[in-house]
Amino acid sequence: MASHAAWTAALVAVSVALAGCAQKPEPTPQASVSSVSIETPASKPAGEMSEVCWRVQGLGNVPHVAIHWDTESHADEADRSFASYDAGAAYPDNTAALDPDGYDLPGRFCADVEVPATGTLYIVGHGLGPGSGTGRISTEVGLTAASPVSDYVLTTTGVPETVQAGEEFSFTLTVVGAPGTSDHIGAHYGASTSTSPSTAVYTKACIHQGDALPGTFTVKCTFTEPGTVYLRGHTRTGTSNETYRHFWAAEEAITVEGESMLFQGSATEVGKPSIVNGTGMLTSTAKSGSNATLCWTIKGTGNVPHVAIHWDDASHADAPDRSFLLYDLGASYPGNGTRAAAWGYNLTGAGTQFCTDLTMPASGDVFVVAHAIDRAAGLGKLSEELKITGTPI
Repeated sequence: MASHAAWTAALVAVSVALAGCAQKPEPTPQASVSSVSIETPASKPAGEMSEVCWRVQGLGNVPHVAIHWDTESHADEADRSFASYDAGAAYPDNTAALDPDGYDLPGRFCADVEVPATGTLYIVGHGLGPGSGTGRISTEVGLTAASPVSDYVLTTTGVPETVQAGEEFSFTLTVVGAPGTSDHIGAHYGASTSTSPSTAVYTKACIHQGDALPGTFTVKCTFTEPGTVYLRGHTRTGTSNETYRHFWAAEEAITVEGESMLFQGSATEVGKPSIVNGTGMLTSTAKSGSNATLCWTIKGTGNVPHVAIHWDDASHADAPDRSFLLYDLGASYPGNGTRAAAWGYNLTGAGTQFCTDLTMPASGDVFVVAHAIDRAAGLGKLSEELKITGTPI
């Protein structure tokens, strides 16, 4: 029988061996790139820098991550590789060279590329793992200089030298320039002449409507006060006060004869408002907390002092004393005005359309009416009630 010392030594040896097995490290996975995708860069004016971002999927730390580009497309080449795109390259965060510490995957990387003056740059994202080979590249995206902002030239024809107060007249506004759109085409006028046109000088407006540019448009106006009026055709491009660019025609002087017709008109019928969504289709719903555009038509003649929509969070359709005073949750005036225009609103017998925005409450429905007050004063005329159902954002 083996001695106790020998038996103990054997147990110790086995324990050490088992401990060694337990502490043996797992093999490190080979770093590799599994796929590369790229995001379409923003188009900017020639000479500016546009950020290009791409994603490299894979494992571990790889030595090469970049974007490469060329001035011609290689999308249909069977043997397409990063070497095909040899007009330029950029590394993450615009470094001058690859990071000697490599790049951990998966990851999203970005670099700037200068927008070309002409033509298109065809760009791919690239990732290369350790070892030989050309790595993996993404699909191709193009970077082209944004079209320059168009300048428009406006001319007016057929503007009369003399008109009667309260009588509608029309003229032609021609807009010449590159294809585009405008939410505001028409004319502005005021009592003062100016060589530096702005809506602060020409405070009143005759609006045709928004439309595609360029084009020829008929603009209708009615002046209510006798005297001399200075008018300019006008359009604008952009989507907000921060981005609007204004374009003006030459100034025209018009003599307005007769007696004042300000607020001397009458409204015979106020149409029920309709809400119009972004596609131009009529709807009865709007997202809670968002703006809803409403339009309505008023039949009548002459100039009236008050046109608006009013709304409440409860229906008053069956109230025996129904008036605009019951709809006291909010009001809005044509063109998103916060109060009635000082020069009133001109009506034509066939019906004049007005539009404005209503800001929906954070939750719930609203009940809206259109409203007009004419020379008969009183509480004015009211439309039928429109219910707008608020939907969650």
